[in-house]
Amino acid sequence: MHPFLRYRLPLILALAAGGVWLGCGTDNGDASGQDPEGYPPDETDGEDGHTGGNALDASSGGKDASKPDASDGGDLPVPDGGKECVDTDDPGGSEALAKALGDTPDSDDTTKTVTGVLNGVLDTDFYSLSVTDTFGSILEAHFKTPTSGIELCVFLKCKDAKVTTNFKGCTGGVETTSSIGMSGCCATGPSEATPKWSCGGFTTTDDSANFYVRIKQTADACTPYDWTYTF
Repeated sequence: MHPFLRYRLPLILALAAGGVWLGCGTDNGDASGQDPEGYPPDETDGEDGHTGGNALDASSGGKDASKPDASDGGDLPVPDGGKECVDTDDPGGSEALAKALGDTPDSDDTTKTVTGVLNGVLDTDFYSLSVTDTFGSILEAHFKTPTSGIELCVFLKCKDAKVTTNFKGCTGGVETTSSIGMSGCCATGPSEATPKWSCGGFTTTDDSANFYVRIKQTADACTPYDWTYTF
């Protein structure tokens, strides 16, 4: 063996072994141990084998790709209730603003139905109507509601301002006085609230009258209702 090789051979072998070790430190030539895609090697719990991006565990505060959000076009939470209380044709809340239903002669014996919606405990609906006492017909009034949970009140006053309104009690309901001093009857549905009355003295035969009907409820709810009247 040449003297130069004899003294240099251990150094050459050591250098060659070091080069092999450096080349095998990682399968992509990176001795740092970092994954080729940049993910830490000990955090491979996501759905795609890595944690990061949309696959973050929800407990870590990250975004879970399995749960859509607004940016993904997913459905947003629906508020409780889901439906709006539609009360588009709301009658007035006082006698002065009452919804007018017109006049009915007592010869008209057909039952008329009125519908509405109460939107909460503060909503009060007023209606106004009248009856004309015609010759040869018997005036028989009836005010009723089949709706549970609402209060039906009927107040009256004789049309002729010169005569006295003689309130004679209730066919259904209990006697009540309105906020403007009119006598009437109130009942909680399903029930009847029909006042009895006469106008003037013994010589007066015309019992034509004006009525105010009040509808309200004690529950804080959206309540469709109907009530009927007949003369």
